[in-house]
Parts: sequence; structure tokens; C-alpha cells
Amino acid sequence: MRKKVNVGVSDIGAAPGIRRSVQFRDPDGGLVSAHDFGGDGSLLIIAHAAGFCGGAYAPVAATLRRRFNVWAVDLRGHGDSAAPADADFSWDGMARDILTATAGLDRGPAVLFGHSLGGAAGLRAEALAPGSFSSIYAYEPAVIPQARSVATASSDMGHLVRQRRAVFASRADAVERLATRSPFDTMRPDALESFARYGLRDTADSTVELKCLPRNEALVYEAEKKITLDQISTVSIPVLLGIGGRENGLAALAAPLIGAGLPDARLVSYPGLGHMGPFEDPPLVAADAVSHLGGRTRCYCNP
Repeated sequence: MRKKVNVGVSDIGAAPGIRRSVQFRDPDGGLVSAHDFGGDGSLLIIAHAAGFCGGAYAPVAATLRRRFNVWAVDLRGHGDSAAPADADFSWDGMARDILTATAGLDRGPAVLFGHSLGGAAGLRAEALAPGSFSSIYAYEPAVIPQARSVATASSDMGHLVRQRRAVFASRADAVERLATRSPFDTMRPDALESFARYGLRDTADSTVELKCLPRNEALVYEAEKKITLDQISTVSIPVLLGIGGRENGLAALAAPLIGAGLPDARLVSYPGLGHMGPFEDPPLVAADAVSHLGGRTRCYCNP
């Protein structure tokens, strides 16, 4: 049964392209922001990758909302959700953020579209509170295998992210500069523009700044408590795992292990896409998510 969570809710100003934005108070007193991208039907939650925000998935939401009412959650320290005062970026906290927003919307079992960290947190959320979701689509979820190399990789990512530029002269300047830098350089123009619209905040000196500051994103990668295979092994709902075939990074390599460890999981491969697949070809990835989350069957190929 889905565990009921008592949350407070307040409306906050919605950005252009978003129908409504609200904040839910979690049991620890933090505020979790969620944004309504519209659409009718059952509730669909988008959970984003590390360093991004729910609004960046506007091109994905454009396809998803043809079948669902789409809400995108900002995980702690991302988008319009504040960083935790104690700097606790443990990944279970991200899962609890998803549960806070889902319980606050109170629409029965939802379905979830998760990318990277968001996919891992979505799977963990269902493990923590079974029945919160009826099905999950996760593109290269960042579920960590029990491997010694993970700590080194996390430290390296944290170091790289801390060097990232945080302030830009304008959103147009941010788009121009980020378009030549990883991981943004593979994103479709409309996805990068969505990130610039929703993932940057205006500052007092007329510049713009990343909402997820590089030091906070680094703390996400460096968090000791990540989500591991054994922590999601009880997820019994239908899960579709998307895997990009171009880069073969850790998340792509771990996906078959995740699929093998879940009782009702399938894999779908995208040979031309990388880890940023939902931003590289939003309609393609979203169409498979709609097919799976909407309960329609089709043939998926295992890589």
C-alpha cells in the first residue's frame, strides 16, 4: 500500500510554458517544487538527471502530455527546490522528494519517467513506498553496482562539475556557451533552450546563474549513500529501461544488471543516443515511455 505523507502545499509563480507550480513540504521541513506541464489523464511524474531540473524536460513533456497529466519534480538543490540546510544530498533523499510530490498531488498510483539520477530515485521511491507507482520508464538510471570503481568515478565527476561556470551574461549567452561543452553539447536545441529557461535564475546584477550550483551538483556525485541494486530489488511493477548505445558509460552498462534483478523489467536500446538521450531525441524516447506507461504492448529489443 502507498504510504500517506502529510505535506503542506503552496502555489508559486509559474514560468512561461508551465500551467501551475507548487511546493510541498516534506516531513523534515524542506520544500519540494513541482511543475504542471498540462495534459489530461492519469498522473505522470518526471524526475530529472543530476544538475538539471524538471522544466528542462519540456520537449519530453510535449509528447507525454498527449496521454498523461505531466508534472515535473525538482529534486533538492535543483530547479526551484532549495538545497538542504545540512547539505545532505544522499540519494534516498532524492527518492523521498519524489514521494513528497507524488503524495502531495494525491492522485492514486502515478507513473514515472526518470532519467539518470531521477530514474534511480524513482525506482528507490517505489521500493521505499510500494504502490506509489504503477509503472516506471527509466532512461539509464544511475543505480550503482557494487563496484570499487564507483567511488573514484564519483570523485572525478565531482571535481569536473566544480569547475563548471555558474554565471552567464544572459540566457542566450548561456545557450551559446553550453552548446559547446559536455554534457550539454549533445542536447537538441529546444532541450538546451528549455534548460536555460527553467534551470537558470535571474540575479540582482542582471546576469543569470545556474539554479543547481556546481558545488551542490558535486555533492550529489560525491554523496556516500547512493542507490544500489539491492535497494531496488523489491520493485515488482513493470519497468522499461532505456539504454543509449553510443557511449557505453557506467549507467548503460549497469542497466542490463538492473533489468536482470527486477521481476518485471524489459530493456529498449537506442543505438544512436548517449546518456543524454531524453534531450537528444525527446520525441523518440517519450514515445516509448508513453507506450510502456500507458499499458500498450510492443516489441522491445534487448541490447
